[in-house]
Amino acid sequence: MRALCLDLKEYRQDNFAENFLAFSSRLKSRHPNLVFADVTESLKKFGGEQAFLKELQQFNHDFFPNARAAIASTPFLAQVFSRAQEEYFVCPPDQEENHLNKLPLSELHNFEGLVAWSSQRQVEDIITFFKVLGFTTIGEIKSFEMSSFHQRWGKTGELLWKRLHGQERQIITPIKNNFSRVDHIELQVPISLNSHLLHCLESSARQ
Repeated sequence: MRALCLDLKEYRQDNFAENFLAFSSRLKSRHPNLVFADVTESLKKFGGEQAFLKELQQFNHDFFPNARAAIASTPFLAQVFSRAQEEYFVCPPDQEENHLNKLPLSELHNFEGLVAWSSQRQVEDIITFFKVLGFTTIGEIKSFEMSSFHQRWGKTGELLWKRLHGQERQIITPIKNNFSRVDHIELQVPISLNSHLLHCLESSARQ
């Protein structure tokens, strides 16, 4: 999967994910200002990841001028890269681990994706603990076992370990379409012509 995280940098009250249906039908908004999208299929239509982000940046220019975005293999990687890298950033799969490992421990606050941390304070406790031990980057703490994370920080620690090792699946489902479409078909043929009738109905349904 190729996941997009779009940070609008401003609070939105409405279901703001629907503004980006032209870029993907698989969207998930997370208040106050994050949009996640599965853009795996959309990238083909736009001609690749760089072209996709360029089109997205142009769209955001008038509506969300301060927005930042990143594309990575998972929503939580895309989120942390959208905060830590340039404004519109693409991270190839074979470079994700290298980029992640170099980030400071403070970026663990943004290592969320579709599911936000239940307690940012507990994440801060994790960061403080490792800093006291002399660690400064995310890559330096990945060698610890999951049992150590779970024993000290419970579910939050276990979830962090899984995200650090790419073992948490976050699936972005298609957004519910709240719009309806009404069509009218004039049928000037006998009802006995079943095949022609079905052809007319199928054409309208496909539209």
